[in-house]
Amino acid sequence: MPALRSPDHPRQSGRVNGVCGVTHDGASATIDTSGQPSKAAATKGRDESACRLSRDNGDVTEPGRRHVADLLRTYRELLVQMDAQRVEHGGKPRAWNRLVNHMQAVQLQLRASQEGRDGITAFITDENVTVRSWSAVNALPWAERQARAELQRLAATDAGLHSLEAKTALREFDAGRLDTAWTPKGVQ
Repeated sequence: MPALRSPDHPRQSGRVNGVCGVTHDGASATIDTSGQPSKAAATKGRDESACRLSRDNGDVTEPGRRHVADLLRTYRELLVQMDAQRVEHGGKPRAWNRLVNHMQAVQLQLRASQEGRDGITAFITDENVTVRSWSAVNALPWAERQARAELQRLAATDAGLHSLEAKTALREFDAGRLDTAWTPKGVQ
């Protein structure tokens, strides 16, 4: 359960001199007083989207200017790449893990808006099975009926790992243990 914020400490989105941070009350530190990126951000070639997301008690904000359509395109492309890196296709586990972490970072940004959640939900009908299954799992918290129907279909009709993944996701969701808002490795 997210912690309640006091009216004295409202959440502010953005950055502080090109760096994401957390204020003393746990809210994202997001004020850019100079309007210029910090020296560290400039030397690393980072722009205003240097900190693509910050997590605060389950909320995710995106201070950058990327549009939801671009994020949805990236999300689907990553899932298609994940499909190609599946173990049953001879994929490499490290490549898979990097893709999962990247996809999760994008998914966290998308789930922060209704338009992003709607886009993830729409991918439940995608022709690519990995796009469908991961989107269904990610959409369980806000579109349970539609996501559950796809996962149950996969569990009943797929003879491979997709069936096992769908059954496991539903079991964990029903038990209250499925965390689709986890912070990926390397993301603050």
